[in-house]
Amino acid sequence: MRTVLLISGIIGTIITVLCAYRFIYDVIGFFKVKKYPDAKVDHEYGILIAARNEANVIGQLIKSILACDYDQSKIRIFVVADNCTDNTAQIARDAGATVFERFNKQEIGKGYALNHLLAKIHEAEPEYLPEAWMIFDADNLLDKNYIKEMNKAFDAGEEIITSLRNGKNFNTNWVSAINCMAFMRECRFTQAPRSVLNISAKITGTGWLAKNTIINYEIGFPWHFLTEDCQFTNVHVLKDKRIAYQDSAVFYDEQPTNFKVVYKQRLRWQSGYYQNLRAYLGGLFAAQFHGNFRRRFEAYDHFVSMLPLDLFGTLIAIANIITQVVLGILMITGGATVWAGLWYIARAILLIFAGIYFGAFVYGVLVHIKDWKRMAANTKFKLVSMFTYPIFVIMIMPISIIALFRRAKWVEIPHKDERTIAVIDKDLAEMNEKNKKEK
Repeated sequence: MRTVLLISGIIGTIITVLCAYRFIYDVIGFFKVKKYPDAKVDHEYGILIAARNEANVIGQLIKSILACDYDQSKIRIFVVADNCTDNTAQIARDAGATVFERFNKQEIGKGYALNHLLAKIHEAEPEYLPEAWMIFDADNLLDKNYIKEMNKAFDAGEEIITSLRNGKNFNTNWVSAINCMAFMRECRFTQAPRSVLNISAKITGTGWLAKNTIINYEIGFPWHFLTEDCQFTNVHVLKDKRIAYQDSAVFYDEQPTNFKVVYKQRLRWQSGYYQNLRAYLGGLFAAQFHGNFRRRFEAYDHFVSMLPLDLFGTLIAIANIITQVVLGILMITGGATVWAGLWYIARAILLIFAGIYFGAFVYGVLVHIKDWKRMAANTKFKLVSMFTYPIFVIMIMPISIIALFRRAKWVEIPHKDERTIAVIDKDLAEMNEKNKKEK
């Protein structure tokens, strides 16, 4: 038992030392975000959307794009209706997008769909090549200033830019609220600090932009892992292509409303993460020994991010729980009363989970302090998400172990939230006005 505790302590100490610099991220993220000056030019953008059976939501996304405060002559919207069995394609056409349909049951995933879409655009319009491509999922909604804010960063010279991922259905239930908050936490305490320090952020699924030298018809979209966003990030960090973060460009994303869907989604993400771990961890380690200090630190930051810290943390927690259970049993067999042994076990396990809970709870509180007005939810759901977020973190911890033995496949995640950007804007205005009156 002492050996198990010693090993767990050593691993825990190593992780703490490796991640100590992130305390600086937390401080920076709480107090500062990078801001870009007004753009001198309205640049031209092609918008790429991969959609599979998204008839419920695709129309609202396109309408939110067309409602953006930006020169609409500089925007083209392209949709690939990927293996659809509903009328996604027709709804997207009626809303104003150029649509191509794809039917391929062997090559499944967003990367393949986007690659097909780029090829079809080039085939139909060989002369068309925008200055940059923006990539969204069909369930997204764009704030009216989204493209204008992204254009500021692009006009300032950034070639790859990601943005603030807010919650479309924050006020549906506690599961959706927690998922929404989790992405806001990542933006606040991971993406924003990296941008302030001029080191590469990372792509997280959707809501990002890449210059036409990064994504074009010759290159296509060759990133086909289960988490193509993570793969894209690793490839370009290794190429020393910095990913910027624009905090003032806000889009809304629909999150799962039940834990069964969360499990399927995160199992796929974890499986994709292990794909990336095998493919790029060595390269990120080697990159720490080349280039200037910024380049080396950036490589170190992404190397640490690629380490299986969730897996290590879960294994340490399990090892400590087992150890405490065994020690409690030894107490009983050594002469202590059954109640004394059980109390020892219960108290020890409670302390382990209390430590995990407190660490996650602090982040939840900080996110709510900084982004309270950005969350499209009433006070009840905001507070519920803050207090239940640590429980959610504990619930998903075992997925890192399950994914070692069960490789997930791409699965369709249904999107049913049909609210528009106008509804979200109205909800935000009403909630913030209500909060002012309550104060």
